[in-house]
Amino acid sequence: MPQNQKNHVIDPLQAFSKKAVYYHNRPRYPRQLLDLLIKECGLKPESVIADIGSGTGFLTRLLLTMGNKVFAVEPNEEMRCIAENDLVDFPGFISLKGKAEKIPLPAESVDVVAVGQALHWFEIAAARSEFLRILRPGGWIVVVDNVMNNDASSFMLSYQKFRDQFFTDLGTAADPPEKIVRLFKQVNYQKYSITNPFRCDESVFRAGILSSATAPLPGSEGFAEFEAALHLLFTQFQSDEKVEVLFDTVVWMGKLK
Repeated sequence: MPQNQKNHVIDPLQAFSKKAVYYHNRPRYPRQLLDLLIKECGLKPESVIADIGSGTGFLTRLLLTMGNKVFAVEPNEEMRCIAENDLVDFPGFISLKGKAEKIPLPAESVDVVAVGQALHWFEIAAARSEFLRILRPGGWIVVVDNVMNNDASSFMLSYQKFRDQFFTDLGTAADPPEKIVRLFKQVNYQKYSITNPFRCDESVFRAGILSSATAPLPGSEGFAEFEAALHLLFTQFQSDEKVEVLFDTVVWMGKLK
C-alpha cells in the first residue's frame, strides 16, 4: 500500500456513520478522571454538564455515574442512537442533536463543558464562542483524550509503524495542540495525565483499530493487506491471546469565564 498523503480532509459525520458500530471496542476513561474533576474542578452531583461531541457516550457514562445531569450533544445519528440505547437508564442523561459550533442549549445553563476525543474535529473559534455562551460564571472547560504512548513498549513501537503504513496521515499534533491553545486563549489551564492501559483480545483490537476515522474501511483497496498485517502484529506480541495497548488519558482543564 502506498504511503498516505498528509493533510487529508475527513468529514467526521460521514466517517463515523460507518465507524460507530466499532466504538464499543475502544478503551474507556478511567475512574481516576472523575476523581480528578472532583478535586480540581469542584465537581458535585448537582453540577450540570454538557458533553460536546459525545459520540457513543464513553465520557457521558462516566459523568453520569455520580448522578449529574449531562447533556450529550452529538451531530452523528448513528453514534447518538448507540448512546441513547446504552444510557437510557440514567435519569440525568439528556441526548441532544447538535454540534460544537451551534449547541442547542440556552446561555449560562451549564457548569462544565466537557469534550472527549473530539476537539480536533471542531471549528475552534465558533466552538469557543459557544462554550463561553452556555457556561455559567465560574464554569470549567475540560478536554479529554486517550492518547497512545507510542514509545512505552516494543509492541507500541511496532503498532505505530503499522499505523504509519496503513492509516491516513493527518500529520503530527503539537503539544499542546493548536486547538487547545486557541480554546484556552488568555485563560490559565492545566494538563494532567492518567495511565490507562487497555488489554484486549484480537477481535477487540481489530475493531478498535477500525473505529478510527483514519483507518481503512472494509472492502477498500488494500484492505486485505491491512488485515494480514494486523493479524501478524497481534500474533507476534500477544500473551495469553491478548495484547496491551498503552494509553495515557490526557486532560486539559481551565476556567473560561
